[in-house]
Amino acid sequence: MNRMTDYMKKKVVSACLGIAAETFPSSIYLAAYTTATSDQGAGTEVTGEGYARQKVTFNAPVINTEQALSTNITDVEFATAQTAWGTVTHIALMDAITGGNMLYHGAVATPKTIEVGDRLRILPGDLKVYQK
Repeated sequence: MNRMTDYMKKKVVSACLGIAAETFPSSIYLAAYTTATSDQGAGTEVTGEGYARQKVTFNAPVINTEQALSTNITDVEFATAQTAWGTVTHIALMDAITGGNMLYHGAVATPKTIEVGDRLRILPGDLKVYQK
């Protein structure tokens, strides 16, 4: 995912230019969406029983073909769906386990319909965050 939200763009520029002493979250959470996300933080987050954002741990970014790239270092595994969640089409990185702010977002490569008893899982290295 390479779409930084407007919220995050302002934080980065403010911090880099010394405009404000910005703080950044110590934990990042992955959220799943059933509609398109946007730079303004829009989208419909999954709300089915058993759903909760999941903490993600990333490796240190490396420069790869003129972009900074970081990937998840462990599985990101959501709980078993107790109700149908719908079709997950987008994901986002959030700065809080509930509420909070969207930092990065993007479409999933292959949308996945989550039915009762299904689990949404992202293997190590499959969640890519990059910035040119």
